[in-house]
Amino acid sequence: MIAILLIIGVLSLIAISPGETAAKGEILKSYQGNLSEKTLRNISMYQVVGPVAETIADTVKFEAPRPNWNLKNVTIYGWDGYSGTSDTIPTRGLMVLEVRDKNLDLLYKFSDIQTPYTSYIFNISSVLFPLLIDLPEIPVSDEFYICFYDRGVVSVGFELNNSTNSYFYDYRARMLVPAKLPTGANNTTPVQWLMTVGGS
Repeated sequence: MIAILLIIGVLSLIAISPGETAAKGEILKSYQGNLSEKTLRNISMYQVVGPVAETIADTVKFEAPRPNWNLKNVTIYGWDGYSGTSDTIPTRGLMVLEVRDKNLDLLYKFSDIQTPYTSYIFNISSVLFPLLIDLPEIPVSDEFYICFYDRGVVSVGFELNNSTNSYFYDYRARMLVPAKLPTGANNTTPVQWLMTVGGS
């Protein structure tokens, strides 16, 4: 995991300026404030570490507002590489989303190709696009985790933030590691993944 974080440090980061999305139901955000007022970036784990990223998820911890709250959808701000030209049409690839409880036990798993959810299919060339994924109603209580395996087909949006609820989740080791990027000279900066969840 340490090697992953060191490699991420050399990645060139892309600045993005998104708008907000209207997810369905009562909304919980991974971040504070308005995204349009933030300096944001995106990153794909697969582009950084290669095939090792197949089992590493960009993960956010949420807390249900009450017992047996029903999770209905997840929005992930990301980019599929499409910038409005034919040479940036993305190759289809598999993305995976998991919902895990506070003990990291799997509650639900979703997988699909990225194109129905990302900017290309909507012919939008912005660098950050809300990927809205509808789910069956999933009762959650207390803390729960959204784990997104980008598999190199989506670069997930993030901000650099000292107060974060974001992690790298290693499926093989069943381990959460705080999401931090090296900034040189043995320093790191916490990363806040940009996600929302909707429910009732």
